[in-house]
Amino acid sequence: MSTKSTNDYKSNQDHIFEYSKALLWRGLGEMARHDAIREGDGDRIHHLKYFVCGYNLLSALNGGMSSRLACQLRWNRTVNTAGKVGHNLEMDMEFFNREYKEAVKTACGNLTDDTIARHSQTVGIKKKTLQYVFDHTIPNRGEFKRTKGVVRRNTEDLVKILLDKKCCEFISGRCHSAFPNINSFSTFNQMGEFKERIQKHLKKMSKTLEITVD
Repeated sequence: MSTKSTNDYKSNQDHIFEYSKALLWRGLGEMARHDAIREGDGDRIHHLKYFVCGYNLLSALNGGMSSRLACQLRWNRTVNTAGKVGHNLEMDMEFFNREYKEAVKTACGNLTDDTIARHSQTVGIKKKTLQYVFDHTIPNRGEFKRTKGVVRRNTEDLVKILLDKKCCEFISGRCHSAFPNINSFSTFNQMGEFKERIQKHLKKMSKTLEITVD
């Protein structure tokens, strides 16, 4: 963290405060998206990671598909492998990829073709079944669980650090030395280019659907 002015940014701006706002905006967005997925709430699920996927989803829900397919796309985008309320997962199967990668990491130096094949077959429900049998076969097996209390304490510690550093207050002339020109909403500054990309995909979709776009 630096409070010295440089030629790379204006001294009347506070880029540390801008960075804090950017993190807060991103964090709240991820929390809202995670909660929407867990609850299977189709109205609140938005694909924010990839521009093309997000555009295709929004256009499909707003006239690009029939009402039946649009309704199916809106509400059938999660899967619940646990069978519990609030335990839905994304249907793009990325969670299986993450689970597989974590399982392969545990093999360390014993990674062979047979090991890879075995881990690929045990992701998902099979792995949970094996884990259940393993946990009930071996008694007194220690296991660390991240409780809500631990998460709350970690959050409180982080907030205390940010407040002590006055990262959530506007103090002109500050910047982080690694990225002095950060702006909390720099992504939305190039709206002209963003509009051109939308129009390009709109024309491409119109050719597929055989409709006319002015």
